[in-house]
Amino acid sequence: MLTRGCDGKGRRHSAAAVVACVAILMASTAAPGRAGGASGECIRDWSTAARVVAEHSLMDVGRVIRLVEERGLGRVVQTQLCEVDRKFHYRVVVIDGRGRLTSHVVDAVSTVADAPR
Repeated sequence: MLTRGCDGKGRRHSAAAVVACVAILMASTAAPGRAGGASGECIRDWSTAARVVAEHSLMDVGRVIRLVEERGLGRVVQTQLCEVDRKFHYRVVVIDGRGRLTSHVVDAVSTVADAPR
């Protein structure tokens, strides 16, 4: 499949290579606990995220993955639970059938997935 590599150049890559690239990019920015940013604060530690999901009665990540994949958006390769202005959402990276990566936001309370970002 033709995708953009980690270096931004168009190349042929297997789906496994694309997933590995996403994992490397995410690991390079990951920190324990919570990580802030322009789009709010994301929870990097899934044991912490699980407690937040339970405390706030949010959708669990398995349901989010099923929702995204059932809507035909592609295969989920990465998820993060984030909070902005006391509202929770999942940031989801999806690889489509052509090997393109897209980012989506899913409201952690409802079942609405937005358009690619």
